[in-house]
Amino acid sequence: MNKSTTSESIHKKTMFFGHQLPNGNRTGLAIDSPLKITASDNYIKAEKRVINSFLSVYETAAWDVLNHRIATVGEKKIDCYEIIVGDWWDNSKELWTVKFYFDITNCL
Repeated sequence: MNKSTTSESIHKKTMFFGHQLPNGNRTGLAIDSPLKITASDNYIKAEKRVINSFLSVYETAAWDVLNHRIATVGEKKIDCYEIIVGDWWDNSKELWTVKFYFDITNCL
């Protein structure tokens, strides 16, 4: 599983629960509100940084991809992830899933 920890100040982090997002009012948590990834030769790395930033509020969250697909919505290409999240040091805690959506139209 990928690990996410809070190694930087909370004030420097991008928060996703009611706080300002780097992409206007888009949350990335619904297919009709994907976070737009600008043209990048390595957009997957950018997507992983967003997911790690989102999960860093949970201190020691670990995650892995359950499902991944690219959907076409109108003229947009949306990268869709369903991930499973848990505590990377305590396997006995409950696991949950989260879906993330990224507009990668400019990356392809």
